[in-house]
Amino acid sequence: MNASRLLVASVLITLGCGFGCSGKHRQTLDAEGHARLMRKILQDFVPAAKKAPPGEAATMGSEVLESLTLHQKTDLGEYTDTYAQLTTKCEKMIEEGKRNPKASPAVPKLLDEMATLAKKLPE
Repeated sequence: MNASRLLVASVLITLGCGFGCSGKHRQTLDAEGHARLMRKILQDFVPAAKKAPPGEAATMGSEVLESLTLHQKTDLGEYTDTYAQLTTKCEKMIEEGKRNPKASPAVPKLLDEMATLAKKLPE
């Protein structure tokens, strides 16, 4: 459970710095900035989720899905299709993890697919 708390804290801090600041201190990101941020989130998420039981991975995935959804409210430029694919994979992983919280061969496979898609995003 510590890994999921760490991931959630990382996502919230990252998103908070980019979106929660007000006035002139607010940092705005372009499509590439959003994509870099999402790649980092996924690089942290996938290994932690693979170590966790599928049910816990699904809980962790809910935070990532929230981030993906939040980013999609902005112009993602050339990364729009990658975000759509990541969103679909994440939704499937969450659904499978909830359906089979103790053991699911589909969850690691979906996580691997998400990691591969994340490589399409800029470093």
